[in-house]
Amino acid sequence: MPDAAAGRAKLAPNDVLLQLFQQLEAVPEKEDMRFVLALLLVRRRVLQVEDRGADDATCMTLYCPRDENTYRVTSLTPDDERIEQIQDELARLLYPDQVEKQPT
Repeated sequence: MPDAAAGRAKLAPNDVLLQLFQQLEAVPEKEDMRFVLALLLVRRRVLQVEDRGADDATCMTLYCPRDENTYRVTSLTPDDERIEQIQDELARLLYPDQVEKQPT
């Protein structure tokens, strides 16, 4: 019987994702990527949503039990082109073993 785990892509560890999330706070032009990464970390239960703000608010507050920090993230909806760019960049970061190497 084939090994089910053999076909799965190996994701970056949660600590690596959290570190990237923290680093992106200082890069305003990657604010939309930080938002997408925040959603991934919430899904993985690394971050917890504390406050989504009012209905018209553009920020949400997240709490990290690992480092006991609170983070504010701007809720952004990137356009289709930017979504593709974010997906490509995150794929390179999150699935390092799966990305095809460029010819040199």
